[in-house]
Amino acid sequence: MAEAYNTLTIIFFTLLFYFGSFLLVKFGKVKKINQRRFWNVVLLFTFLASAFLGIVMAVIIDYGLIVMSYPQLLTLHVRIGMVMAVIAFIHTLSHWRYYWVIIKRKQN
Repeated sequence: MAEAYNTLTIIFFTLLFYFGSFLLVKFGKVKKINQRRFWNVVLLFTFLASAFLGIVMAVIIDYGLIVMSYPQLLTLHVRIGMVMAVIAFIHTLSHWRYYWVIIKRKQN
């Protein structure tokens, strides 16, 4: 039986940590540049971890390897991917002007 992914819990805590860091910036405890750097690094590492696990699982499937920990790898891959997706969504929203300029140029 597959493990639960705890989707809402992961999303909730990722948002909680992000908005906690936002409040630290708002109250002058952390510089905005440091908060952005931190979340960019978290985004990078969640991407790399998810990508690595995805490749490992693809190799396991392609070569028919019997790995008892496959369900745990899949669960970890999905959970890390959810954290990455939430951070990527926030990242995209925080840079909407940048993307809007690109979209506007493509239309002209």
